[in-house]
Amino acid sequence: MLNASFTSVVDIFEHRVGSTPDATAMWGKTEEGFTPMTWSEVGERAKAIACGLHHLGIEAEQRASILCNTRPDWVCVDMGILCAA
Repeated sequence: MLNASFTSVVDIFEHRVGSTPDATAMWGKTEEGFTPMTWSEVGERAKAIACGLHHLGIEAEQRASILCNTRPDWVCVDMGILCAA
């Protein structure tokens, strides 16, 4: 059940990363097969992307686009964009 104090998708994401950092968030296809990615790893990637966007001068309310195939990277970039706002 979601906590009523969450005000955004980012709040829910950060809560999940903090409460279950070692749990599997998703699986990514590699040459060796499918590899798990933990919530902690997704959170770290999203945070790095958000920091990179800030470094580039992207601010809240500006638009950003994602151009890639559907894969774990897309999820990390999407969350990074949301976290940068």
